[in-house]
Amino acid sequence: MYSKSFVSISISNYKVKVVRVSGDGKQVAKAYGALGMMGLMNKRITFVIGMDGKVKKIVEGLGAGKHLDAIAKTMA
Repeated sequence: MYSKSFVSISISNYKVKVVRVSGDGKQVAKAYGALGMMGLMNKRITFVIGMDGKVKKIVEGLGAGKHLDAIAKTMA
C-alpha cells in the first residue's frame, strides 16, 4: 500500500505542485528506481514533469538544494 501527499512551493517566482509518494515496504522505491545500494536505504529522486506529462529532468542526490535548483533551471 502507498500514499500520496500534495504540497505547493514557490521556486524562483514559480508556483510548483509537489507530489510526495511513500509506501510500506519497498514497493514504491522499486517502482520508481529509488531503491538504494543493497536495498538498505532509499534514494532521494525528483522527477520534473512538464505540462505535457513528459519527464523533463531527473535529479538524484541527498541535498534538497540541488533538487530545488534543478527544478528552477528546468522551468526557466
